[in-house]
Amino acid sequence: MNEPEFYCTNNRGGYLEGLDWFVPDVVLSDNCLPQFTAVDALSILRSRSKDTPFILLTGAVSEKVAIDIIEKGATDFILKDRMARLPMAIEAAYKQK
Repeated sequence: MNEPEFYCTNNRGGYLEGLDWFVPDVVLSDNCLPQFTAVDALSILRSRSKDTPFILLTGAVSEKVAIDIIEKGATDFILKDRMARLPMAIEAAYKQK
């Protein structure tokens, strides 16, 4: 098994640059970044790739926000106090892909 590779950024410019040269198997996004949101990140990703899994990581999210992000094309969302669920969410995302 290959070692995982990561690319991490917290702004729009870094995200766009990263998508240009780093083709992710999955995108993990916090809900709110400085001047950039998960909805922004998802929209950009979906304009480039319809099938790359996108998982929202958040401390708290209302049911409305969760439904909205899933309807916009997110694969899943994980509450930060339930991070143990992340490997299962990634595995399920690959199976859906």
